[in-house]
Amino acid sequence: MRTKLFRPAVLALVLLTGARPMLPALLFHETVPMDMILSDPCSGEDVHFAGVADVSANLTINNNQAHAFTLVNEHLTGQGLTSGAVYLLNGTGTGTQTVDNVTSTGEVTILVTQPVIGVGGVSNAIAQVHFHITVNANGIVSAVFSDGMLICN
Repeated sequence: MRTKLFRPAVLALVLLTGARPMLPALLFHETVPMDMILSDPCSGEDVHFAGVADVSANLTINNNQAHAFTLVNEHLTGQGLTSGAVYLLNGTGTGTQTVDNVTSTGEVTILVTQPVIGVGGVSNAIAQVHFHITVNANGIVSAVFSDGMLICN
């Protein structure tokens, strides 16, 4: 009879002392405005791109670790500063990060590499755009556009 009471008591004690809180997943969404001028080596002109990037993240905190999965969808239109040519850039990128200790900050840079469509007789290019995603000690996610460049096909 003693063992029947002892096992549940030990199990309860282990669960109370060893359990670490698991918080439900936190969802994050931010629309990041983008406005940049990139040099197009294919056409030899500078292109002004403007639009938005929708940044979404799912952050889970468990056992003093924060794990985030981030998705970036960008939708930009561009105009050649010399020719007035139209460019379209729609891209998607993903990134994951783990913060070992919730009291520190976690950072990840997401690279979105997508074709840039030149409308009309304009050559297509490839865009590489970086976003910097940060998770602070309170689990707050922030996203900023970092930089970009165009590469010829």
